[in-house]
Amino acid sequence: MHVRSARGEPLANEEAVIYERGLTEMHDEEVLAADLQPLRESRDAVMALDARCERLQERRRQLKEHLVHLEATLSPDVRRKLGIEG
Repeated sequence: MHVRSARGEPLANEEAVIYERGLTEMHDEEVLAADLQPLRESRDAVMALDARCERLQERRRQLKEHLVHLEATLSPDVRRKLGIEG
């Protein structure tokens, strides 16, 4: 049946049901047989990095805001020497 299906040949309704059931069973066996621990660890690591990235972006925003306030107190001459525009 698989060869016929792969060639694009139509399967009878009963054959199609049996074929799909077989594909589902094989897929389920592959998933159950796989060691999912590395996948879980990778997902956890990505989630931790996402959280850290968000914290760092917030800290960057705060520092940038603080820098803008500090730069606003500088004289035009000092700003020019530091290469600060505006």
